[in-house]
Amino acid sequence: MRWRAQVLDRRGNDRPVSYSRAPMKWFLALLPFVLVSACRSSQDSDAPWRSLARSPSSGVVEAGAHVARDSAEWRALWSRHTQAVIQPAQAPALDLERDMAILVSDGQKPTAGWSLEVTAVTIEHGELVVHARVVAPPADMLQAQVITAPCELVATTRHKLPVRVNIAR
Repeated sequence: MRWRAQVLDRRGNDRPVSYSRAPMKWFLALLPFVLVSACRSSQDSDAPWRSLARSPSSGVVEAGAHVARDSAEWRALWSRHTQAVIQPAQAPALDLERDMAILVSDGQKPTAGWSLEVTAVTIEHGELVVHARVVAPPADMLQAQVITAPCELVATTRHKLPVRVNIAR
C-alpha cells in the first residue's frame, strides 16, 4: 500500500511523492529479534579473567572445573595440579579476597600433543560458565604414547555462583 505526500522539489515546485510502507513492515518484522537479543545481553555478561597457567599435563585428571575460593582450597588445588612435578613452581599470586581460581580440565588423553585453552568466562542464567576449546594433535603426526591431562588455570572475580565448563571440540 502506498500513501502520497506533497513536497517541494529543488526549484520550489510542489509535486506529489509516493512512499511505500515496506520499510515499516521490515522494521516491525525485525523488532522482536532486536528485543530478544537485548534481553539476552542483560542476563548474560562477560566476566573478567586472566590465565594463571596452562599445562600439557596436570595432576588433576578428572574432567571439569575445579574451583578454589579460599587460601586452603587454592593451596590444595595447586598442590594437586603439580603433584607429578619433581620441583614444582610456586603458586601464582592470587588475591583470594576478590578473586578465585578455576582449573579447567578435559580429563586424561592417551598421547602427547593435546591442549586445552580457555576462551571466555561468562555469567549465564545464574551460572559462571568457563568456555574452553580442546585442540587435538594432528592425525598424521607421531605422538608419544603417554597419558596426559591438559588443563588451564584461570583467575576471575570471586563469585558464589555455581561453575560450569563448556568445552568445544
